[in-house]
Parts: sequence; C-alpha cells; structure tokens
Amino acid sequence: MVYRATFLTVLIGSLFCSAGLVAQFANHEEEILNAWGNYHKKNYKLALTIATKHLERKDSRVWLLLGVLYMDGLGVEPDYKKAKEYLELAAGQDQMDAYRQLGRLYLRGLGIKKDEKKALQYFYKAEGMGHPKAPHDLAMYFHRKDPKKQGGEALHYMKRAAFSGYEVAMRDLGSWYLEGIHDNAPYIRGGLRWYLYAAREGDKDAYNRLKELSNGTSKLALEAKRTLLILLMMQGKANSKDQESISLRKKLLSEIGSFNEPDNTVAYYCHIRSLGEADQKIVKANLKEAATGFSPDPFAKYLYGFNLRGTDPDRSFKLIYEAALFGDDYYAVTELNNQAQYNRHPLATYYLGQLYLKGPEHHRRISRGREVLKRAISKNYFQSIILLATFDLSRLDQPQHHLSAFKLLGSAAKKGSAGATIELGSLIAQGDHPLFVKHPPALKPQDGYQMIRKMALRGEPRAWVAASRCEWKGFGTGKSILQAYRSYEKSKTLENRASILKFKYKRKPFPKAGLERLELYREVHTLAEKKDPAAMTFLAYILLVDPLFGSNLQSLDYAKATANLNYTPGMALLGYMYSQGRGVERDAKLAKSWFEKAYKKGDLVAGLYLIPLMANTTPVEVIEEIINKGVALKIPEALWIKADQYLLEDKKNYTKAVEIYSKALKELELKAFLKLDALAVKDVPEALLELAKLYFQKNHPLVHHDKSLAYNFARYAIRKSKTKEQAQKIVDWLNTLAKSDDVGAIETLYRAYLKDEIIKDLPTSIRWLQRACDLGSSLGYRDMAYHAVEGYSVNGKVLVPKNESLAKSYAQKVKDTKIGCEVLARLDLQALSYFSCYNHSLRGAKLGSPICMFFLGHLYFEGRGVPKPDLYESYAWLHTANKLSPSIGNIDIAQNIKKDILEALDKKQIEEAKALGEKYFKKYGAKKVDSKK
Repeated sequence: MVYRATFLTVLIGSLFCSAGLVAQFANHEEEILNAWGNYHKKNYKLALTIATKHLERKDSRVWLLLGVLYMDGLGVEPDYKKAKEYLELAAGQDQMDAYRQLGRLYLRGLGIKKDEKKALQYFYKAEGMGHPKAPHDLAMYFHRKDPKKQGGEALHYMKRAAFSGYEVAMRDLGSWYLEGIHDNAPYIRGGLRWYLYAAREGDKDAYNRLKELSNGTSKLALEAKRTLLILLMMQGKANSKDQESISLRKKLLSEIGSFNEPDNTVAYYCHIRSLGEADQKIVKANLKEAATGFSPDPFAKYLYGFNLRGTDPDRSFKLIYEAALFGDDYYAVTELNNQAQYNRHPLATYYLGQLYLKGPEHHRRISRGREVLKRAISKNYFQSIILLATFDLSRLDQPQHHLSAFKLLGSAAKKGSAGATIELGSLIAQGDHPLFVKHPPALKPQDGYQMIRKMALRGEPRAWVAASRCEWKGFGTGKSILQAYRSYEKSKTLENRASILKFKYKRKPFPKAGLERLELYREVHTLAEKKDPAAMTFLAYILLVDPLFGSNLQSLDYAKATANLNYTPGMALLGYMYSQGRGVERDAKLAKSWFEKAYKKGDLVAGLYLIPLMANTTPVEVIEEIINKGVALKIPEALWIKADQYLLEDKKNYTKAVEIYSKALKELELKAFLKLDALAVKDVPEALLELAKLYFQKNHPLVHHDKSLAYNFARYAIRKSKTKEQAQKIVDWLNTLAKSDDVGAIETLYRAYLKDEIIKDLPTSIRWLQRACDLGSSLGYRDMAYHAVEGYSVNGKVLVPKNESLAKSYAQKVKDTKIGCEVLARLDLQALSYFSCYNHSLRGAKLGSPICMFFLGHLYFEGRGVPKPDLYESYAWLHTANKLSPSIGNIDIAQNIKKDILEALDKKQIEEAKALGEKYFKKYGAKKVDSKK
C-alpha cells in the first residue's frame, strides 16, 4: 500500500510538472511569434526586447532575429560583432535565413574583412536549402561582378528566385528581359509577363511600371496594355465597384482593338463571361490557336490547358507542363504544384516531378522532385514510379538510391506495369549496372531479355524497341542485326495499328511503316548466294554504307568475289575500297589497277576516280576525254573536276566554272551551292549573281527565300565587276525583275547607277528613282524629297526641278526618317515656321541627323520656336553635330554662333555645355541609319 501511494504521489507530481512545462513551452512559442510579428510590423525595439528575454532558450529563431536587428541597425545601434555571433549560432542549427544573412555580412564587409568567397558559400548553402531570396542574392552578385562573363549565372539564379515566388526577383527578371540584359535581345512579352507575376504577388513597383509602359501606341505599349488588362481581370478588379479600375479596364479595352486577332485573345479570355456567345466562340477558337499554333504563347498554353481541366485532364496537364517547361510560365508551375500537392491528379504530380528532375537548370530541384514523385508512388501511379526509378538508376554518383529504385521497379512490375517490366528487363539484360556489384540479381541477363520479349508478344511497341536494342547489342541474347531490325519494324507496325484504331472513325489515312530495308536485304542476299554478280555487288554496297547491316570486311569479300568474276561495277567498287582504305589497308597501286580494268570495260565513274591516281603518267588529252564524257552525262564527279580545272591559275575562267555549278544546282547538288558560296566569298561577280538568283527563287530546296539578300548580292556583284560586260549581265537580270514592278530591283538599279563607278549614269539613276516613287517606295520618297529642295542638276541639265511643295509632300511620307526630318525642317526654316522647324529638327536629331542638330543649335541660340533661348542647349547640339559631321563646323553660321557663345559663357559653363553635348552624342550619335518606325 505504501509503495502504491508513493507511486501515485510521484505520478501526480510528474503530471503537474509536465503541465507546467507544456504551459511554459506554449508561452515561449507565443512570445517568439510575437517578436517576429513586431519585426514585420516594424516595431523593432519591441521585437528586440522580447527576443532578448528568450535568449536562454537557445532557440535558432531568436538568434536569427537578434542577428538581423543588430546587422541592419533596426531598433538598436548596428553591432556587427554581435550580429555575426548570433547569426553563426543560428546557422549552427541549420537556420537557412541565417546562412543568407551571414552571406550578406561577408559580402558587404560589415565589421569584418570583406570575403566574397565565404559570402558565396553561405548563399549557396541557403539556396540549396530552398531559401527563396538566396538565388536573388547570387543573381545580383554575378550581375554586378562581371555582366559579360557571369551573365549566364546571373540569369540562371534570377530565374530560380523568381520561380521560388520572390516578387522582387520577378520584377528584376522582367526588367532584364525588357532591356535584353544577359540575353541576346530584349524579350518584350517575357519581360511584361514577369512584371505581371510580380504585381499579382503584391509588388507595387511592378504595377506602376506596367502602367507607365502602357502609355503610347508602340508595340511595347500595346503588349503592356494587354498585360495590364490580364492583371486587372486576374485580381478581380474588373467586376469590382472600384471606379478607377473599371475606367482603366474600359480604356484598355478600347485601345487594344478587336478580339478577332489571336494576339489579343489571352487578354480578352480573362473576361470571357462578359462577352456574348458568338464572341466567346471567337475568343476560345483564337485562344486555342494562340496556345497550339506555329509560335505558341506559353501563357495562352497555360490558360487553354487550365480551361480543359474538367473535360480532358490528360491534355490539360500536358499543355500546362509545356507552358512551364518551354515558356517559363510561373502560373503553370504553380498550377502543377497545387494539383500535385494534394494528389488531385497523378499526371500533374508526374509532370511536376519531371520538371524538377529533368527540366532546365533554373527549375532543377532534385530532392524536391523525388519528394513529389514519392507522393504519386503511394497512389500506385506507375508513370511516376518509372520516372523516379530510372532517374535514380541513371545517376551513377548517387549509389544510395540505386537499390530502392530497383525495388520500386520490381514492385511496379509485379502489380502489372508494362513500362516498369520493360525497364526492369532492360536493366537485368544489360547486367553491367554498378548496383549489381553489391547486390547481384537472382535473374540472369537472359531472363531480363525474356521479360521484354513476353511484353513484346503481348503487343507493346516499347517492348519491341527494347528487344531490338538487346538484339543489336547482344544483351541477354545472341547478337543478331537482322533480328534487331525485325523487332524494330514490329514496334513501328504496332504503333501504326494503334494509330489506325485511334483515327478509325475520323477516316484519316496513315502511312505504311518504314522502309522495307530488311526485305530488300533478304532478296539481295538470296540472289548473292546464287552467285549473281549484280546482287553480290549491291550486297557489298549495302554492307559498306548501311549502318544497320554495315560490315566493311564482309563488303570486301563480296566486292573481291564480283571483281574476280570480271563484273565491271564490282571492279570499280573494289578499286574504291582500296583507294579509301575501307575494310582493307589503303593501296594506291591496287586501286589504280582495278579502276583501270573497270574503265576499259566502259565504267566512266571508275575513270573519274582514276584521274587523281594517274599523276603525270597519262597524256592530258586522255584525261580531258574522260572528264568531257562525264560532263556530257552530268556525272557530279566529272562536273567538279571540270570546274576545278577552270579555277586553276593558268586557265582561270570563273564564268565557265560558275556555268558548271549552275547546271549542277538544277540537279539539286548541294556541293554546287557550297562551291558557288566559296567563289562569292572571293568576290567573283558571276557567282554573286547566281546566288542572287538562287535566293530570289521561292521554295528552293537548298536555300531559304530572301529577296533582300538577293538584291544585296546583285548590288555587290555590280560593284565587284571588272568590266562593263560583267556588270551589264547583272543589270539585265535586275531589269527583267524591274519590268514586273519589283520595287527592290528598282531601288537596287537606282543605287547602282547613282554610286557604282562602272555603270554610273545619273540621269538613268533619277529615272529609276522616279519609278520607285511611283510604286510607293520609302527610299524613293526620301531621296526625291532631298533632291527637290534645291533642285538637282548635272552638267547644266536639270534632272529634278526645284519644287518645295513636291519636296514637302514626299518628305511627309517619310517623316520618321533622318532625311525626311531634314527636308521638312529646312522647308519650315525657309517659310519662317520656327515652331514646326523645332519639332522636325528634334525628331531628326534623335534619329542621329547632324543637320537637324545644327538647326536645333541655331534655333536655341536665336530663341525661335524653342521653349526658351538656351546657350547651353545651343552649344551642346552644335558640338554633337560637328562631332558627327566635321564639315558642319566649317559653316559660317555655326562658327559665328560658337564664337558668340564662347564670349557669353565662362570656362566652367562651356565645360558643362560640352558635357551635355557628349551626352547627346552618346545617346543619339550611334543612330546613323534611317529609322523607319
């Protein structure tokens, strides 16, 4: 009884103690949360007081909070020594943010010696643990360190941070894309999309930037309007009572235009419920086109996939996965994550796991991918099992996962997974995986092959492919190339059967399976066994070139057999094998002997191969006879030899060589194109003309259609012509095109007659210029306006009469080019329309026109048409104009203005004006080509 009473007393006492501990623990947790809550509310002093009270608890969250407060001087004077001490204590308990904060401490050198190497180590540690902001720190480090060398690293980590959901990284990534930082060129749609994501996550700067970019009518502004409209719809502001957002939405809708265009569909889809039934159909059809067309929009792909979730989930998640993988669409990744998190759909889990395991580097999260796939494994989703197992088995640097992966495949195979059975069979049949060194399987390689064969006989195309590989390599079976080919053809046949069944009711025709190479091989082999010389030669050729049946040694045996039967093609083939060392050591004497025998029996190709072996032992007439016979029969080897002869220094006749290559081009000989290209590089006019004709053709199998490139080749050919006859051939071709009103050809003729000395003819040049104007050519309008200002005469003959109204009408048509602005500004100045002259001069100056810059300098000095007289602006624009075109500095007006300014301003002011001029030169001086917006 005493024992029992004592036991009860101790038990009751311990319960009371436990209750007290629980209460204390609960109180501690509440206090810690309270401290962090005050930190986020910016009540830093209170957060510091609470955290300091709980130091004795040795809680990493307390150490982290104190470290941050002391490092950033929040609610207390900065104390980097204490900050480092607390952060190191927190990092000792694997507190991921402590690693990041230590990285910041070492990177900035706060209270300690700056150590970038150590900072990077801490950032990498935090990033590896999944900290969303650590990749952003790494990105900014590489971006600032060396943008050119480290650009790839910077972009990689910025993407990782953005996909971790850090809104600042999303906004920064959007800026980088828009400005083309760390990428080949600006990516407008991608940049705006990341601004959208950041704004959706609550970043006000991103929202304001979108509003700024949406002002105007440029392509960027139009895309920004669509993006802003999408944002409003997704935030639900379109249906709210907020009058500001409603008016903004209406304004954007009116400015974007008709939703009949697929490009606008994504924006309009966001408010599809407000549309009528007919309009909804248009939007849905266009959304499908935007998602699955030739150049799909990733966001449209995501929206279209999201829309299909209820009716076709398999296709839905495939589209969403493609948007995440190829389009870097944040919402697509988020959607896959949401669906995979609660196993709502196993396919989403599979695709998310695949994205993390095998996607682009910035998506790669191997440990997270394995966790995701393990969720699907619990639901017996075999695709996920196979993906995880094959991935783990392929990573030879991670042997700790090999055995579990092997067991996973075995478990799935027992439950009836065909894919798992095939993968398991392939692994066992190959038999050389490092896993088997420590854990030898109970099954032999032959058993693995039989597992695959059983699945193949059940009608699995994938199993026939796996069996073909085993038979080709000799895994678990005797090596048999013919059997491998049969298995491969069987897989294609089965796949076609499946396709025929799938499309049976749609009555879609389906092509037959593959080339019947095996049947051809069997037929030739049968005839060769009967000593048929033609079949033996053909079989030797198959064995020489076909990768499926290839065997140089067997080929040599058949070639020797046919050659000894005095069969001409067999002799030629044997000569070729000796000359090239195929299946035998190279032997020039034997090659020459067999080629001579074949040529004497009438094989012209053998004669052509014989030529390099003849050296100086054969008369030139004999060689010429062989070549000419080959050329007459259009044998490619003869054509190349003949053309090469014309390119020799003692004969050098480019015209003849190009004629031969042109004939070969008609037979679609790729080598002829490459030869012509090589001659074009050497500035041979005939070759340049042939390439111009080639690029002008539509749907040519060898080159893409490019008219502008064709005109450039033609113009360059004229410039490189050494005689008028050479140039006239090119001009004749351009004339033929010009007769059919080809504007590009007419512009090319105008420029050639204007500038190329060999055919220079100014009256003819002006006639072509007038023709270009008649056909609406921007180049024609521009140059004709320029000539009509003062009139254009040559040797007293007026080619273009002075006509200010005509000059103005032409210049108005090209008002967004340098010359257009120059002409309009000049006419305004003559008419004393100073305000208009200022506007045209400013536009031209921004396009890089030194004349317009001179006009601006003059106007600012005189105080006419400008907001106000400004000697700084005057000097700056004159300085820029003179730097771009030194001749402008010699104009009397420019010299007088500069002289007056130098007298009016002191030395310091002159330096400031010159600095402003340098700024203008840097901003506008590089724009030396007319801008056609």
